Parts: sequence; structure tokens; C-alpha cells
Amino acid sequence: MTLRCLCASLAAAACAPWSHGGALSPDASGLIGAWIAPQVPGLPDTTVLRFGADGTVAELRLEPSGDVRTSPWGPFRTYPDSGTRRLLCFAFRRSRSQSACRYYRVLVVADAGGRTRRQLHLLSWVGDNRSTPEVWTERASP
Repeated sequence: MTLRCLCASLAAAACAPWSHGGALSPDASGLIGAWIAPQVPGLPDTTVLRFGADGTVAELRLEPSGDVRTSPWGPFRTYPDSGTRRLLCFAFRRSRSQSACRYYRVLVVADAGGRTRRQLHLLSWVGDNRSTPEVWTERASP
């Protein structure tokens, strides 16, 4: 099976399974919760990805004015890959010729005070080795 077939149809009914195993549940993905994007110089807004236990994901843009713009991205699926790396597939397509699947890792890190937090490392998009990894930080629960 080609990865293109997997990513083209999240239902994947006509496709053979991903060679590293079947889809993980949203809970097993390690993604449930809200993740804050790394700050981009010159952009005053904050981007948050919110992964739901129901298997959906939405992007929230928090603007300096206090306005929040929400863009639902639809369902997501995750699959095991090699080692600690997993595959995250979104329902949306960045463009017709670009993959909707990206490799990722969730790591637990500790600060100097011993407090732990999780980081989401979004690695390369499938088929694109030029993309720069991004480190998103889990939003603390209020």
C-alpha cells in the first residue's frame, strides 16, 4: 500500500493497512489536549491545536485583541511507526500535491524546578524532507 492511499482517505476502506499497524485510538495517540505553537517572530497572535477525545482537531488563533478564530480541521488518525515516532494524518489536505500526514513524537521534559510538561514534536510531512520540525508545548490545565 502506498502512503498516498492511506492519507487520501482516512476511512481507508479500499486501502491495505499501514505497514506498521492499524490506527491508534485518539487516547493512545498521546495528542488529546491543547498544544501551543512556537512563537513566530513578528506575529503577535498565538496558535493552538486542540485534539479532542472524539478524534477531531481544531486550530485556534488567539489574537492580541482577545478575539479567537477557530478553524475545525475535521477528524485525525494516528498510526504507529518506527521507535517513538508516530504518524499523524489530518482530514484536510494542504494542497492537492502535498501529504496530509506528518510524523510526530510526544516527549515529557522537566524544567530546572523539576516540573514536567509534554512537548509535541511535529516532524516532517510525509514525502517532504525539507520541512522544519516544530516543537509545540502542552497547554497547562487551568
